[in-house]
Amino acid sequence: KITKEALTLLKNYTYPGNIRELENILERALTLCDNNEITADLIHLQDDVNEEEKFLGSYSQVVTK
Repeated sequence: KITKEALTLLKNYTYPGNIRELENILERALTLCDNNEITADLIHLQDDVNEEEKFLGSYSQVVTK
């Protein structure tokens, strides 16, 4: 079973690592869940953009202007 909140998190995530990332997220959540229920706090998503990508994106915008 998966809660509505957890399902909403999964639906709204961009999955930069493709479908394998979804599979890994669900496997991790299933391993950690109690009573066969996946809750939102068990859904561990990476930030869409890490700090290095933010810096490089800002830098490339400055260089191309």
